[in-house]
Amino acid sequence: MKNKIAFIIPYFGKFPEYFNFWLRTAGCNKNIDFLIFTDDQRKFDYPSNVKVHYMSFAEMKDYIQKKFPFKISLEHPYKLCDFKLAYGFIFEDFLKTYDFWGHCDLDVVWGDVRHFLTDDILDNYDKILEHGHCELYRNTEDINRRFMKDNHPFVSYKEVLSTNASFCFDEKTSPMNRNLWKDIKCYSNNKLFVNISFNDYSGFFKDFNSGKIGYLCWNQGLLSYLSKEHEIQYVMYAHFQYRNPSTHVDENESGFVLMPTGFFPKEKKTAVNQFLFGHNITAQKSIIKNYIYKILYVLGFNRDFKRMFMIPSHFTYKKYWKGEFVK
Repeated sequence: MKNKIAFIIPYFGKFPEYFNFWLRTAGCNKNIDFLIFTDDQRKFDYPSNVKVHYMSFAEMKDYIQKKFPFKISLEHPYKLCDFKLAYGFIFEDFLKTYDFWGHCDLDVVWGDVRHFLTDDILDNYDKILEHGHCELYRNTEDINRRFMKDNHPFVSYKEVLSTNASFCFDEKTSPMNRNLWKDIKCYSNNKLFVNISFNDYSGFFKDFNSGKIGYLCWNQGLLSYLSKEHEIQYVMYAHFQYRNPSTHVDENESGFVLMPTGFFPKEKKTAVNQFLFGHNITAQKSIIKNYIYKILYVLGFNRDFKRMFMIPSHFTYKKYWKGEFVK
């Protein structure tokens, strides 16, 4: 494989409970590097392809500020989402030996990435995928500075990076994002991944992409989505947004099953019987825990809550979303 890939992952605060499972699945992708910037200095069994750089959030803010001649707004780690498109520029000193760089979230489970992202695809496209939880970009000066492009009629990147509001700059749902990449060869294939519904806490997941009900199974580097109709779909990764799944399986086992309330032993029958409709006490407790987590998330000061109640910092966001920013 001739195309070398690195994912940039700034993460500040305590890593989630399932972080060891993320490491496990990332570590099986030996031909991809994951560059983590974090202030969590606890001991983890980091695979050789996961490179950790320790720094505080304040140090990260200072590092990014030095890349721009104007004052940036980076008061909270979540605002880093709006900086994702600039990672190729911000972290260029770390990316000199790579052909592609990307950004991804920690609330994912990896399958065999390079089985799906072949050299043929990478040779012919400059941007791969279009969701903020996993995107790749060709490592060239033009692509790395694409976020600086004049983006009329939408707000400029300077406004995005110097405003406290969240603009979803990294998401395809953002009209600004779509406008930036409209003349670039982009590869999109929603069949490559499972995007799990965040409001299903019964026995199975629902995949936003296919609408199918099922659960995930990871075994020795391969990730599959098993539907209730007994269909098996091998995928590149799965995204389980807005969840904090508990762990009920030894991290050193060769595989596991991921269902709405946590990670369980890989034996399909055992996992399903333990989980289905919450008939197991452990599963019931996990379901309750995750419902509470979901409620707290919705009531927290996240971007959707702010938009719902029109908190002042999001007037800027609302105008941008409607395309009301005109130079």
